[in-house]
Amino acid sequence: MSDIAGYDGDEEPDAEPDTAEGFTFEDIDLAVRTAKKADATGDERRHAGMVFCEMKGNELFALIERSSEATRRRLDELMDYYLDSIPAPPAASTASATLRRPPAMPERFEDFNIRDYV
Repeated sequence: MSDIAGYDGDEEPDAEPDTAEGFTFEDIDLAVRTAKKADATGDERRHAGMVFCEMKGNELFALIERSSEATRRRLDELMDYYLDSIPAPPAASTASATLRRPPAMPERFEDFNIRDYV
């Protein structure tokens, strides 16, 4: 088994195999066709932007991006459209984080109860 690339001898025989994650070729094809389409709907643009955001940094994305300057600009537009459509998470309250005080420790060890802190 030492000649099998990626085989770890410590693996359990019934362990889940690694699976590919990401988009299907159909999703990528649809995203590329949407990038070429001038009158794409909002849903098509959002889907294409999501696909390209996920693909950014891999070799296929770089190949598509290098095809022309117009394509690169269109990919950027679609990714921006997708990112703008994602609702922003609610802002964390900084006031509550800064007002937290450490719990007061009892003077005597015998008065300490872990349940007061958990």
